[in-house]
Amino acid sequence: MKLSKRLQLIADVIIKYKQGSILADIGTDHGYLPCYLVENKVITKAYACDVAKGPLDSSKETIKQYKLDNQVFPLLGSGLNPILKRQVDMISIAGMGAYLICEILDEHREYLRNIEVMFLQANTNNDHLRKYLFANDWIIIDEQMVKDSGHIYEVMVVTARKNKAVTYSQRDEEFGPILINNQTPLFKEKWKNIETNYIFNDWISCCWVGGPHGWCHPDGVIAFQNNIGKWPDVEDVYEDLEILAKEFPFLNLTCTLMNDEEFDATESLVSFEVKNGEVNVIDTIPIDELQFDRERKFTFRPGHENYFDLETIKKWADEVYKED
Repeated sequence: MKLSKRLQLIADVIIKYKQGSILADIGTDHGYLPCYLVENKVITKAYACDVAKGPLDSSKETIKQYKLDNQVFPLLGSGLNPILKRQVDMISIAGMGAYLICEILDEHREYLRNIEVMFLQANTNNDHLRKYLFANDWIIIDEQMVKDSGHIYEVMVVTARKNKAVTYSQRDEEFGPILINNQTPLFKEKWKNIETNYIFNDWISCCWVGGPHGWCHPDGVIAFQNNIGKWPDVEDVYEDLEILAKEFPFLNLTCTLMNDEEFDATESLVSFEVKNGEVNVIDTIPIDELQFDRERKFTFRPGHENYFDLETIKKWADEVYKED
């Protein structure tokens, strides 16, 4: 049996971290994962569970095709309910959203105390899943990533937290405590930096006389009023906006280029609209209709290069480069 890249990674981590010989696969769909593991003698018994009759019927066909009727048992029911009265060593939950996985786990927390290890793969909102796990005394002993059909998936290996001294930060919740330390090529692809040529975000530190500035303020306000460099063509700015529009399709902005720096400009030259992941030229917005602070003045003073105080920057650096 040949699995998809996503299911193969889940199978591989089960092989590596298995505890016991009985697995319950929640949300089994076609039942490929439990059948693969039994067929390859990784486990001796599996429960293929699904809440919907259609997917469960598909799993029955897979079980029949590979003649595994005496080892893989299809069960109809919601979440963990089908296995509450059965002996299970390990649980896999994959191919669904993080919020649903958390609901499934939260419904029967007492039952999970007897489970040795869980293998979890959420299609979205992995940070939410990690936050739930950490808050409910689970730890992640391994995390791996795989790219399948253009989407990057994260697979977590989870066990009960026996050492209360193990703690996690918000950074661990967002990026994954193991993934962020390993920094694999897939991790870097998922969290890639966005490179623009003229429209920057220089809020942490900037040597410009006006101090730190950028198109997205740390407090969440999206606005940009600045000299963007010497000297871009209109096409150069358009290309930067295209990059931002592609990476942040939820943006709904207008951008107007003027004939001079912000305090000396007398005329609008061209206006763009950034919306629904696209950039379009629109009727030029007159300078008198633009909303920006023409009275704002900057004076250079020592230390003005840093928007955040050094203690805040040091705290971030310690989190990034902390020693284990």
